[in-house]
Amino acid sequence: GSGESETPNERRKSEAVAAVSFMFRSETARLWFVAEREAGKLVRRRQERGKLVDCRRKRKYVRVCCRREQLVCLQ
Repeated sequence: GSGESETPNERRKSEAVAAVSFMFRSETARLWFVAEREAGKLVRRRQERGKLVDCRRKRKYVRVCCRREQLVCLQ
């Protein structure tokens, strides 16, 4: 951001997400990048759209809707 001070944690997280997105280079990865960017978390492993994946730190599940590209958090 412009003029925004990021904490080392947020900076590392952002770089990690960007690295993951670059690694996959696919539409699915792009959707996950959007979802994880909204959630502020990293996906533990690559999965297809619409499937459940476990987050890295918390045991919550996230699902990406293929059509709307929305993030759904299941508790």
